[in-house]
Amino acid sequence: MTHDVAQSQARKKAGKVIDLRWLVWIIAFVSMISLITASAKLGAEMARQRLPEKNGTTDSATRPEIVTLGLGDSPIFLADSPETVRRFFSEHPTATSRSGADLNGWDIRRLQSKVQIAILGTEAEAVEVRISSGAIAGTTYWVHHSQLPDTGVFDPIISPIPGAASQLKK
Repeated sequence: MTHDVAQSQARKKAGKVIDLRWLVWIIAFVSMISLITASAKLGAEMARQRLPEKNGTTDSATRPEIVTLGLGDSPIFLADSPETVRRFFSEHPTATSRSGADLNGWDIRRLQSKVQIAILGTEAEAVEVRISSGAIAGTTYWVHHSQLPDTGVFDPIISPIPGAASQLKK
C-alpha cells in the first residue's frame, strides 16, 4: 500500500514538473513576441524622427546653404544619380584620372567654371545639390562630397542634414 502511495505522489510531482515546463515555455514565447514588437516600434519611431519634416513654409533656419563650387583648377562632376557618382569616383579615385576620364556612357556632366549650389541632402558620400547660378540654374544633380569646399566641416556620413554643417561653422 505504501508503494502505491509513493507512486501516486511521484506521478503528481512529475505532472507539476510538466505543467511548470509548459508555463515557462509560454512565458518565454510571450516575452519574445513582446520584445520583437517593442523593437519594431522603437526602430520605426527612430526612422520617423530621422526624416525631415515636410512643411509648406521654409524659414531661414531650414533654407539650404548656398556654396560656390569650382574655385580651384579641377572640374566639377555633376551626376544624375548617387550610384553614378559613387561608381565614377571609385573607378577614378584621383583628380588626374577624373579630369582625363572619358564621360561617354556615364550620366555625368563636367563643368570647368565656378557655380553656386544649394545643398539639398545626402546619400552616403553623394550630395544632392540644386544649381543656383549659370545656364543650368534650377536643375538638381548629385556631386561627390570631396568636391564641396571645406569638406572637413561637412561630412555627409557623420552629419547628413545640411543645416548641421552650417551650425558647425558658427
